[in-house]
Amino acid sequence: MADTTDIDVKDKDTEEILTEVKARLFRSKVNWLLIFDNVEDQTILDKFLPHGSGAVQGHVIITTRVVEPSDHLLQLDCFSGEESVELLCRSAGEQNVSGAKNIQAAHELA
Repeated sequence: MADTTDIDVKDKDTEEILTEVKARLFRSKVNWLLIFDNVEDQTILDKFLPHGSGAVQGHVIITTRVVEPSDHLLQLDCFSGEESVELLCRSAGEQNVSGAKNIQAAHELA
């Protein structure tokens, strides 16, 4: 994230960069979204998230296979094979999945 902003990362360690990114998110006047995918240890998240009332502009999505009690838990089931194929086809675009070979490949991937 730091490399897509004007944050100077030269001669800074990871902790300094994290501190700057969190401060910018905290002060941000625009909506932001952080996504943490396949988190196995939720205790590490605290060091990545901005804290305080100024952080109301942001949202966080955490995906995990580890179920822990939470007030904001939304448990999702896995896609069925057909749902997976539909997602692949929609993501690739209709022009890229026409033809029997491409549909078969989507089924194999799903």
